[in-house]
Amino acid sequence: MCGITAYIGKRQALEILLGGLRRLEYRGYDSAGVAVYQEAKGSTVESKKTCDSDDDSSSTASGGAGGGAGAGAGAGAGAGKVGAASDAHNLGRLKVTKKLGKVANLTAACKGTNMSGSLGIAHTRWATHGEPSDRNSHPHTSEDGDVTVVHNGIIENFVALRAGLQKKGIKFSSDTDTELLAHLVSHIRKENPNLSIRNAVSEALSQVEGTYGCCFLFGDKPDLLIGARKGSPLILGVSDGEYILASDASAIIEHTRQVVYLNDGEMVSCTRSGYEVSPIVGSLKRSATVHTLEMTLSQIEKAGYKHFMLKEIMEQPAVLENCMRGRVRVGASEVVLGGLVDVMPKLVAA
Repeated sequence: MCGITAYIGKRQALEILLGGLRRLEYRGYDSAGVAVYQEAKGSTVESKKTCDSDDDSSSTASGGAGGGAGAGAGAGAGAGKVGAASDAHNLGRLKVTKKLGKVANLTAACKGTNMSGSLGIAHTRWATHGEPSDRNSHPHTSEDGDVTVVHNGIIENFVALRAGLQKKGIKFSSDTDTELLAHLVSHIRKENPNLSIRNAVSEALSQVEGTYGCCFLFGDKPDLLIGARKGSPLILGVSDGEYILASDASAIIEHTRQVVYLNDGEMVSCTRSGYEVSPIVGSLKRSATVHTLEMTLSQIEKAGYKHFMLKEIMEQPAVLENCMRGRVRVGASEVVLGGLVDVMPKLVAA
């Protein structure tokens, strides 16, 4: 029952991400976390014209000379721990805060951390590999701080893949299968420096057996968000100059009703100037159809009730009334079933 939300755009990401996690609380979870790409003070992010190219020269932030993972290392020094049981740290330009318990605990832990930036990912976790704890919460980051990931699903061959990376000297800091994805993508990038990030993610996911809906950030890419799905849903919310990835439309509807549904086995690369949908394995891009969500914000809110289950119980009379609306004509003592109108003469004559 994990939940994912991610944002790239023009607004501050943190509150949008935390708001998205609050919308996903109905799914059940034991911990939550958020990562934001930390922008240099006064910087402006230059959007690429296309999503094809993710080379270093086309993805830099002004005011952040040198880019890369080490460029912002000093900026976050001293953030340290937030509260006795929270995990807040800076890895290059990716600032991560994670907290056991409710989203409210994470929100409190984020106060004072100055998580300023317009690109980020967030997650609510339901423990599968490793106990509920700060260090096992998502997002998970590679050892060098260059790759951060959130993930729904289960990686079935993570033990073998992790052992292979550990033999190469890579150290893991959690008990989760998810952390493997960050290390694997980072390792592939180091071994293949000329490989595009999209292809590095594709190569990593091609080695994975199991299910996933996942989103990636990169410490040297201030204008790139990548998502992928296999057996776990992922939706792209489309707006003017901003995009929201989420595992559920409830995290998107507050900001846009225009969405693209990723098919199984697809990935999406988002910059502030556009997005591209392609298969995880292969490079053939597809023209994505934008759909309009029919749900409304009021339908996914608790409407003053303490719990969603209590709301659903109390809504039953209204739900039944809506189901019968237009079908039961009390004054005429008639029941009209629209699907049978056209064939009623045949039914009567049968």
